[in-house]
Amino acid sequence: MALAPLLVIWVGYGLTPIVLLCSLIVFFPLLLSTVLGLRSIDHEVVEAAELDGASGWRMIRYIEAPLSRAALLSGVRNGFTLSVTGAVVGEFVMGGTGLGLVVSMQSASADTTGLFSTLIVLCVLAMVIYLGLIAVERFTDPYRVPRAAHPVPLETAPDLRLVAATQAHQSHTSAQKELVA
Repeated sequence: MALAPLLVIWVGYGLTPIVLLCSLIVFFPLLLSTVLGLRSIDHEVVEAAELDGASGWRMIRYIEAPLSRAALLSGVRNGFTLSVTGAVVGEFVMGGTGLGLVVSMQSASADTTGLFSTLIVLCVLAMVIYLGLIAVERFTDPYRVPRAAHPVPLETAPDLRLVAATQAHQSHTSAQKELVA
């Protein structure tokens, strides 16, 4: 956020510095989560891939990218949610015609009802972006396990202690029958 006035000096007013500010806000959570995801990969898996001849882009494509995918997409979700804040702050400082301008006009005229409604719209926008990225993540996950068509309700699920006791009794009874025979 502190870069917004500097971007005005370097780039000027308009849409370009707002896009740059949003890009910078998205970049750092994305970078940090990607680094965390890459560092959390098991070194034995990487070494085994290197023994099989993987290196460079093949290592990234087949080993590192799939194994760090969850961390990378988590950074994308967080970054794009923060980009809504960056867009509003960018419009405060650098001008614009979006919701940031509406918020600044409403706060200058002490329109609390309008201000709260605009903030609710911004929150809904951030949630829609977040949930949209979760949906994209779920539909593009090659390792996704499909949900059961008809899950068993908890009330009708068998008591696991009863099932285990019945199985233990049956195996104990069959062992006794074998000894007698």
